[in-house]
Amino acid sequence: MAQFHGQTGEEADKGAWAEFKATVENEKVPTHDELKRIVLAASLRDRVCVILMAHSGVRPQVLGSYMGDSGLRLGDLPDLKIDHSTAEFEKTPALVRVPASLSKADFQYITFLSEEGCDYLREYLESRMRDGEKLTKESPVVTAKTAEVRSIMEGILTPYRYTIKFMHG
Repeated sequence: MAQFHGQTGEEADKGAWAEFKATVENEKVPTHDELKRIVLAASLRDRVCVILMAHSGVRPQVLGSYMGDSGLRLGDLPDLKIDHSTAEFEKTPALVRVPASLSKADFQYITFLSEEGCDYLREYLESRMRDGEKLTKESPVVTAKTAEVRSIMEGILTPYRYTIKFMHG
């Protein structure tokens, strides 16, 4: 807000934001029990997202974009082995390689996923396979929110992609 107002030269409206102070001192790290309640209240997909962020420290952007066209891929989890209908981790905690393209600092780094996180991820991947998805090393670790939203958005955006490409050669 301050950056926006600084660019326009307007004075920031302090009324609604007067008592809001986003500081580290106001932050509270959830206890193990609080985190467990959050995780168990979530869908299986969202559970995996929460655990990946909480246990391995990745940012939401590392998990993927809204459209699902970026984000961690199963190949970024070298300890994960996928069979026709099962997913297994060879060891835990499991290695997670974050490619430079997903890193805020533009360099590859590694982190780890806890045994609990591996269990949730295994369950999620196996549910995707039961639903008919064929998983490969290029498959996203976390799918876009819904395939329907993705296909609708692609249908809306595709004509514009061609227009932009045509206009810019």
